[in-house]
Amino acid sequence: MTTDTPDFFRQSNAFAMQNGLVLGAWGLASLALYVVAFSRPLLAYPAQLMLVLSVFLAAALTLRFRRRMASSGVFPFGRAYLHTLLSGLYASVWIALGVYAYFRFGNAEALFDAWQLSAQTPEVAELIAQMEGAGSFDDIYAATGAEDFSGLIDALRAVSPASYAGMVISWTLLTAPVISLFIALVTMRRPRAPR
Repeated sequence: MTTDTPDFFRQSNAFAMQNGLVLGAWGLASLALYVVAFSRPLLAYPAQLMLVLSVFLAAALTLRFRRRMASSGVFPFGRAYLHTLLSGLYASVWIALGVYAYFRFGNAEALFDAWQLSAQTPEVAELIAQMEGAGSFDDIYAATGAEDFSGLIDALRAVSPASYAGMVISWTLLTAPVISLFIALVTMRRPRAPR
């Protein structure tokens, strides 16, 4: 099968939809761990690990797609790239829906309250003071109208759920093409040269 047939896109898209659901569920689970980590700090490490491992999960799903579709042993770069990119885009839609539902219908106030409480602990307060002293928050404060870190959290409370969901999709549109490029380079399989 060549990469210019309509079946090429249809098959890649169909598998990408399924794999996007898996990646989306993985992403939502890592975000849920991140939210819980505000009250149970040790869960921050597994949440970060899940974020890093999502790239490897995407590669594993692309390899599984390759095994099913590349019966001849050839899996061109274009097909690997398209499948990985579409999987990431579908995953972002699922994650954005979950983020929207959480901020619209869930207890997002608890997240901001936990963030506010963690900022008041001596260790975090010292870190924030150092960052403020270095001017790290100056642009963010100016953009939000906040005068301090507490005001920044209040400004984040005012952001609409649709904006948070849109950030997920925007971030994916910026990063997925690059990540897909590397995964495609690793998962593609060229035809073997005759001996």
